[in-house]
Amino acid sequence: MLVAYAHMRRAELLAARAETREAQRAMAAADVATETADGVEPPEAMYWWTPRFGAVQRGEVLALLGRHSEAVREATQGLATMPHEHRRTEWLASALRRVDPDLTGDA
Repeated sequence: MLVAYAHMRRAELLAARAETREAQRAMAAADVATETADGVEPPEAMYWWTPRFGAVQRGEVLALLGRHSEAVREATQGLATMPHEHRRTEWLASALRRVDPDLTGDA
């Protein structure tokens, strides 16, 4: 899961630099790493990791790439499986604002 997170952060940086193709490759690598980590208990420091947390991150990348409707859809799908105790956290609110300023943990 740390590898998946790292790939998605790389995708975000590449998207911010308008390196679309490389950002998409990094997202694909994150997807593979996420599938590989399925069922693995995250380390204590990654308490926030959930199987669909990557969907919120994908939403951030897609928003940077100008794919707004896809970004909102991805983030909303991830949010649907987010534990309720995470929905009111500032780190999630910040991630959702990067997807769409109107998107909240209440969605």
